[in-house]
Amino acid sequence: MSLYAVQRVIFELKHDKPRAALLRTDPRAALRDADLTNAERDALAGADLAGLYLMGVHPLLLAPYSRMAGLSRTDYQRALAPLKGARHFSSDYRLDGHSEA
Repeated sequence: MSLYAVQRVIFELKHDKPRAALLRTDPRAALRDADLTNAERDALAGADLAGLYLMGVHPLLLAPYSRMAGLSRTDYQRALAPLKGARHFSSDYRLDGHSEA
């Protein structure tokens, strides 16, 4: 339904160990009760890190989500490397309005 809903599901999974374990074996069942669109559910069920990132999911939620989904750190980095610079966060900017990069 929204970026908030997707991020909320990831947050809930981080705090619900049995549901997080189910994510690895039956992701559709783990996401059954989540109020998500089909695209959001597909991205979460398929551990589509690039798709989730482009939806706006924050990397601080994507990293633990990737571990819950059974992906290695290398898989995480490989999935997001091509997207470097595709999004900008407020922390990317200095207070005077000039980019540091």
